[in-house]
Amino acid sequence: MSSKIDKKMKISFDWDNTISMSYMDENSEEPKFIHQGYNQEFIDKMINSIKEGHDVYIVTSRVWDLEEEFPKERISYHLKTLGIINYFPPERIIYTNRELKAPTLLHLGIDLHHDDDIEEILACREAGIKCIRALEVHPDTAIVTKGIICDSEGKILLLRRTDGGKKWDLPGGHVKDVEVERGYQGFEDGFEREVAEETGLLVPNQQEFYRFDNNHKGKHSEIIVFYTHFPSDVPPVDLGIQEKQENSEFVWVRKDDLHMYMIHATEVAVEAVDYWLKMDHEMLNEGAYLASKRKTHFRDKKRLVGLGKNKHKGGGSGHTKTSFKRSKSAPAGFGVLEEKDEEKSKLKVKINKKKRSKT
Repeated sequence: MSSKIDKKMKISFDWDNTISMSYMDENSEEPKFIHQGYNQEFIDKMINSIKEGHDVYIVTSRVWDLEEEFPKERISYHLKTLGIINYFPPERIIYTNRELKAPTLLHLGIDLHHDDDIEEILACREAGIKCIRALEVHPDTAIVTKGIICDSEGKILLLRRTDGGKKWDLPGGHVKDVEVERGYQGFEDGFEREVAEETGLLVPNQQEFYRFDNNHKGKHSEIIVFYTHFPSDVPPVDLGIQEKQENSEFVWVRKDDLHMYMIHATEVAVEAVDYWLKMDHEMLNEGAYLASKRKTHFRDKKRLVGLGKNKHKGGGSGHTKTSFKRSKSAPAGFGVLEEKDEEKSKLKVKINKKKRSKT
């Protein structure tokens, strides 16, 4: 993952959950952050890149004006704790103020970015910026999240695996150890991440409806099944987003046709689908609506303290797609002060979603 770079490059690192692992306690009335430690592998990579003569930046979606309100969460506080504050003068710590980072990275002329957030990764991919996924260095656990993902007409999404038997399966995969440490919030985060990494879809809601144990080839897993309801007909799937081609094709299947696919599906998919078919789907859809409200509330809460992203993908009257033309070099002084530039273009990244697959 960290092969030596021969030419001088511009390299950037996200901060939250790429360098410093932390999360907000959603059960706390007041903003409360729980710090899980640092990603030493990426810190070493950052320092080595500086020593090799590359231009290195920290690019974060935090809000600069709010840093002073949380002194022990400030990036400068952690840089001092790590003993690397001298590597990063203020002009190399750039705040995008909740906006997605792709336009800023292009403006800087970044060659390689590191990030944990799947929406940021998708935006970088659309913009043609090479991006390394920060959470990949964390080990998988025996907890697996899977999803019954429905479109507005009630069709559900199935993926065909590329491994043994090439069976049909539900989107989802293993939760990372750093996510499990976050409790139930981490399970939901892992589900969102896995679905996006496999399909390019950003789930608008999820609610757990079933848990069961699974044993396959001598390995035990706890399966957590979520239900997600998209408000659109046949949301666009992009299997090409996968780093490893774990799924070769996808299909949206009507409820009455599921039996034809379950004949050649994984045990996990068969059990989850069978349980889902027996449920009250009107109640599930109502639950999905309430889940989307809860998710929006929590994201808004994070935005108030500057750590949540304004997940704005454009669209609507008067909106145009941002140009992804790469700058040869960033202008002098492009840093914290430019955050306040009202002329700065906002991201209108249109995430393409074609075909995509997963285990």
